[in-house]
Amino acid sequence: MKKKTFLITTALDNKYISTLNKKKLKKFYLGKFCISDELDFKEFNKTNCLNSCWKSRNKIILEYEYLKKVTNSLFKILAKKLNKIHEVNESQKYWKIILYPWVCYYVNTSYDRWKIISNFQKLKKKKKFFYIQI
Repeated sequence: MKKKTFLITTALDNKYISTLNKKKLKKFYLGKFCISDELDFKEFNKTNCLNSCWKSRNKIILEYEYLKKVTNSLFKILAKKLNKIHEVNESQKYWKIILYPWVCYYVNTSYDRWKIISNFQKLKKKKKFFYIQI
């Protein structure tokens, strides 16, 4: 019987890692962001951790330009919708002060998560993983 591999998608407390170790389960980390304060760096290696998809400077610049367009587009849509919902006519500058930091964070985080998962799917097509929702 093949050894099961546990997919770790976020930083876990030591008690969860200890449980996995006791069950002698292999672990695979989606990235270095899965490091918790309690976890030893020795846990990570090339075979059990996905490499960062943000290593190429040229790729980062292209992605930045794309994300900037998406962020500005989403911001304009949300500003119009919020004016309509609240029955006000506030300027884009008004909404930018309130909304823009959140939109930037939302778009970048969503894109980063999508990028990590799509890279994971490409690299590990034939492998089977399991997870436990905590």
